[in-house]
Amino acid sequence: MQSIRLKNLRSFLDTKEIPINDINIFVGQNSSGKSTFLRTFPLLKQSVLRDTRGPILWYDDSLVDFGSYEEARNRYAKDSDGIHFCFKVRLNTYSRRYFFYDSLNLEKEVDVDIEIEVLEQNRKNYIGYISVYIENQTIKIEANSSGNVKALYVNDRSMSFNEGAHKLVKFDSMGLLPQLIFLSKNDKHVNREYYSNQCKDIIKSIIGNKLKNEHRIVRMISDLSIGSKEHILKSLKHDSSILTWEKKIKKWTIKTEQFREINDLIIANYVPSLLKEIDDKLRTYFDECKYIAPIRAKAVRYYRRQDLSVSEIDAYGDNLHMFIDNLKKSQMADYQNFVKEVFDFIPSAESSKGQITINITDSKGEKFNITDLGFGYSQILPIITKLWYSFSHKNNKRSPWDNHNKTITLLIEQPELHLHPAMQAQLADAFIIATEYAKKNDITLKLIIETHSPVIINRIGRRIIEKKIDYKKVNVMLFQLDNSLKNTTIKSTNFNENGVLLNWPLGFFEPEN
Repeated sequence: MQSIRLKNLRSFLDTKEIPINDINIFVGQNSSGKSTFLRTFPLLKQSVLRDTRGPILWYDDSLVDFGSYEEARNRYAKDSDGIHFCFKVRLNTYSRRYFFYDSLNLEKEVDVDIEIEVLEQNRKNYIGYISVYIENQTIKIEANSSGNVKALYVNDRSMSFNEGAHKLVKFDSMGLLPQLIFLSKNDKHVNREYYSNQCKDIIKSIIGNKLKNEHRIVRMISDLSIGSKEHILKSLKHDSSILTWEKKIKKWTIKTEQFREINDLIIANYVPSLLKEIDDKLRTYFDECKYIAPIRAKAVRYYRRQDLSVSEIDAYGDNLHMFIDNLKKSQMADYQNFVKEVFDFIPSAESSKGQITINITDSKGEKFNITDLGFGYSQILPIITKLWYSFSHKNNKRSPWDNHNKTITLLIEQPELHLHPAMQAQLADAFIIATEYAKKNDITLKLIIETHSPVIINRIGRRIIEKKIDYKKVNVMLFQLDNSLKNTTIKSTNFNENGVLLNWPLGFFEPEN
């Protein structure tokens, strides 16, 4: 995920494009929209992980609660406007094969912009609009609440060959995007090679009667990789298997009408595969989003032990005791070393007679039950445990056929709660160290932190001065209500190379009077 943009979601009419960096700090007054933006990630996570009928699951008691579509929609948006989610994702060059679609072969690794509009009709949520921008190619799909496609455009050319020929269908109940299928009037799948056949007929008409074997045209079309118009034109021109074809199109440019028609047909042919690839990318990304809520579980002296396997800490830290107790010996050593390095104490879990205790060993070697220490320990422990688990190579092994780094996004609300300023500074150090360890383990770790702590911000600025982190790896986003106090605006106030925040409002952490 390179960036995200929201429209008509709660207090956001339009956030504009917000890039996702290694460390992203959200600051602003209460009720300025920080939590809404951050919680959009777990909102989409619960939407792709649960078996849903619609595109968005607005409420899940284990993650976040946006109420309903009506409650989540910006109250000042136009009546006809839905809620828009926009993403920039990076697609890789390897070819993917799908059972129902043609294989997708990309020219190179590319950033793709995808926008979806969620609408509601008769209390049913549906995706009414999808747009995809890949290189300089554009795809737009409009659909009704039944999924019937009203319009399909490639580079502003209508590609609808008859009414009701396309439909958006959510084959996978745990995906985010519906898939595009071709239908005939009796709802049977029609030949999905319709667009490639149209393309083949145009090429045949250009070559004339000299070509006896049509399979050469089919092979030329199927061998094309998807990319910019310039790339597709270059590929067509350099197909040496058909000399007559090369001579006929030698003077073509991307503005030549015959090329534009062929290009648009080629792109249209791969729209189903492209949507499937984007949906896989979004689902994988949001599945790896880890959320930590602002009010974390209170520590107790004894926890009931359950014979359950716990692989992830929940958003509120309720299962922290089980998680620590489930760690293998090597994981426990790795975990304790990280906590000791940053905070100078060692957490542990002990199990006896069906009960678990969480203990803290301080810098003097004395062990205490966590309830006998300050409340801050119970609030910080879920954060640092989840932080360690996110970057540790022992917990994030890739599949043998996956040669791309795993991306994990950790979302933390108000990590400074109940922490002394000194421990807040240590936590800021932990954020920086975690991103560096993640890189060494071939993991891309993104941190999104909503905070009211000047200590955390100043500590990161100091570490930039000390060259402990590159200032380009940190985003600081300021959330403010506009002059009408109706909608939220987001402004970048990033650090420079000297650790100084640029365009930082004077007296930001002070009351107005």
